[in-house]
Amino acid sequence: MFKKAILLLFLIIFITGSVLSADAGQAPNMKELMELLINTSSPAERAVLMGKNKELIKPVLIETFLLKASLLFKREKTEESLSLNTIAVELSEFIRDKNLYGEALCQRGNILHNLKRDAEASDAAEKAFQTLAAEKNEKELAGVYSLIGDISFSSAVSAERESNYRTEEDSLNKALEHYRKALELYIKFNDKKGAGWAYSHTGDIYYLFGNYFERQKKYERSKESYGKTLENYLSYLKILAGLNNPKEEARACNMIGVACKKLGRFDEALKYYEQCLDLSRRNNLKESIADSLNNIGNIHFISGRYDETIKYYEESIKARFEINDEEGAADTFLNLGRSYRELGKYEEALKNFEQALNIFEKTKRKASA
Repeated sequence: MFKKAILLLFLIIFITGSVLSADAGQAPNMKELMELLINTSSPAERAVLMGKNKELIKPVLIETFLLKASLLFKREKTEESLSLNTIAVELSEFIRDKNLYGEALCQRGNILHNLKRDAEASDAAEKAFQTLAAEKNEKELAGVYSLIGDISFSSAVSAERESNYRTEEDSLNKALEHYRKALELYIKFNDKKGAGWAYSHTGDIYYLFGNYFERQKKYERSKESYGKTLENYLSYLKILAGLNNPKEEARACNMIGVACKKLGRFDEALKYYEQCLDLSRRNNLKESIADSLNNIGNIHFISGRYDETIKYYEESIKARFEINDEEGAADTFLNLGRSYRELGKYEEALKNFEQALNIFEKTKRKASA
């Protein structure tokens, strides 16, 4: 029995590679240590591995973990990304590299925010901020400001759904403050991609402010906010011209069109919606094509060009069905019905309203099933 136990012990050691001490002649290299850390689920056991192999724990090892976590995150393997990030946080804390520790915490906050675990994300962001601010690492602080802005943005959207106006306004102000700080640093370090991102998110916050003040019947402040949306998205579009990102370029054109429409500048709105449609068609962005066609139809409707409106709405409905966007198709059927009603074609109007109602009932049944 004793011999069997000894044999089993040596088998486990052989399979897991647990004997890591240099004295035993089994010291791993850095790549092997990385695999061992990944395959060790217990933080306490990882701490033992770190202690036995401290000479291998270099910044390059931590940066490799961070890069692997980032790649997994981009592939939407969020839980796997979080696992690798956890090891990066532990390693950077073990060797007391505060800059890497702050960077790892910021990455952690972004992953947790993506998982909708915002309380934990806020905690990670606060620790990252304190660490990087103490180190005066402004380049990495830009990412922390962005993260805090994102968390506050989500809080504002949730508060709007719950009609919690005080929390909504506070969250919007906090998001705006941190996006502005991020933008300032991205510009300082000539990070065009980061600056573009900050311009777009700042524009989004101003758009939400515009909606917020509109609901409060504070129309001058609403108009001012939509103007800021336009200003920020024009800046974003200018940056995108050198980044070869047609999807974001189309989105920026759409948001500029939305802001112009809110400001009553319908000719400009039409120009940017058509620009969005052209970009979307050239790059086969199907959802954007459907939205653009609907938006162009909306501008023609406002301008009383109902024959043009009908043409674009019908194309939009076809595009929406191609991507199985039934709810979007229902909304556009409503718009189409209104256009026929304006032309006095009531039978056609009724037919389209009924189409919309049928889809709404169908999607409602699906949701409750």
